[in-house]
Parts: sequence; structure tokens; C-alpha cells
Amino acid sequence: MSTPKHPEPAKLVVGCIMNEKSLVEILFPFLEKEFGPVDMISRWLDFAYTDYYYKEMGSPLFRKVFVFKPLISQEDLALIKEKTNEMEKAFTVAGKEVSILIRAIWCLPGLSWPRERNIPTGFISARGSTPT
Repeated sequence: MSTPKHPEPAKLVVGCIMNEKSLVEILFPFLEKEFGPVDMISRWLDFAYTDYYYKEMGSPLFRKVFVFKPLISQEDLALIKEKTNEMEKAFTVAGKEVSILIRAIWCLPGLSWPRERNIPTGFISARGSTPT
């Protein structure tokens, strides 16, 4: 039988999708101010898995993933998602029609654990799904 215990701290990972690569220059200081120094940053990745976001964000879309140095409490993930929602709002601009808002960035925070804990490297997003 397992014994319940408090979840161990994990690394914060934030995947950001944006419609202009130049936005990362503005976004990056916001991320570091809120979440601390960055440990790793991915190369640019095309985000072409779905056209679902094109209506709201336009196309093409680009993705960059940020891994932060500080370990965080897993319980803080929902609060972190609220912070990234506020960042997204700051990057929302009016479209050609006054009633249309265009989201310029979309950030999805999640958690990652090191392999040393005998757990395969994992990623749990703020939505609670575990991508393979």
C-alpha cells in the first residue's frame, strides 16, 4: 500500500506559442520577472499541428519552450497559469474589426521532474494532461 506524501518540488516549464517571433524579446523579461532565471530555452519550433488557433492568433505560429531554474511547489501550478493568463492579456491586440481581439501569445505552464527520482522525465501541463 502506498503512503500519501506531499508532492516533491519540480521544474517549471512554460511552452509559448506566438504569431511573431519578435514577441519573444518582450515576453522573455516578463517570464524571468515572474518565474526566475531560465535554465534552458528551446530552439524555435513551428506550430503546425492544428489550425485550431489560427482564427484567434493568425498564422503561421511559432513555439518556444522555457525551463526555469528554481524548483517550485507542484501546488503552485494553478496560480502560475493565472499569471500566464495575465501575460497573454497584455499581448492581446485589437484586430481590423473593433470587436475582434487577436491573441499574440499563448503560454501553457507545466512541470518536469528529473530522471534521478526513478520516474521517467514527465511533463504535466496546467490542463492536467500528460503528453507522451
